[in-house]
Amino acid sequence: VSRALGALLDQAGSDILDMSNMAYSFLSSALYIALIATCRDAIEAAFRLRASHSEAALCRLLGKLARAAENGRLSRRDHGMLVRCSGRAMATFHPDCIPEFWRHVTHPSLPTRQAVAPAISELQDQRAVPHLIDALRDQPAAIAAVIITTLGRIGDARALPALVSNTQSPDNQVRKPARAAVAAIERALSSSARRTLLRAAKGTKEAPEDLLRPAANEPLQEPPNELLRSTS
Repeated sequence: VSRALGALLDQAGSDILDMSNMAYSFLSSALYIALIATCRDAIEAAFRLRASHSEAALCRLLGKLARAAENGRLSRRDHGMLVRCSGRAMATFHPDCIPEFWRHVTHPSLPTRQAVAPAISELQDQRAVPHLIDALRDQPAAIAAVIITTLGRIGDARALPALVSNTQSPDNQVRKPARAAVAAIERALSSSARRTLLRAAKGTKEAPEDLLRPAANEPLQEPPNELLRSTS
């Protein structure tokens, strides 16, 4: 099944790439829609089946989609949708079982890294943290920012040393998300409002954040709307 799924993903990517060389017509428009749908369905199958053996084919697909997007024949919207679907499928695989993905993330070729970078944002498994830390080294700012933001969202304390070192980056595209990621992890590890008991206060359904207050004698360290989001 995995081999058949990989072949389908490879064919879908090649068809979309070949499609970019066709002249515009009503027929080509219909074919474009069909190819996008077929590609999406193949990715969704990998997601549902958790077919980690298809990760190499997903990486190749991301490369083909990036090339098709570069020449303008794959719309930004469709490219973004297919990349998000691919990342969501990749995120269902055990991080230790997607070596080809990590090789692409650290590949010497910058276009190869750029092609798979958007999929990083879909990762949620804490077991991916060591791989992300290793991948963070020697990345251009745009890719480093994606990895840093993902580490901050996952919230694993093992990422703190690497994130702290990036808070001193001369590039604001790296420095700003690094500081935000460090703050998010430290906040989660501290005795902040999100880890204290809450008591009811006066409020209305129109302003539910007014219903939440930290426990007695506990200073409010987060805005009420953030507190509400964190405890919902």
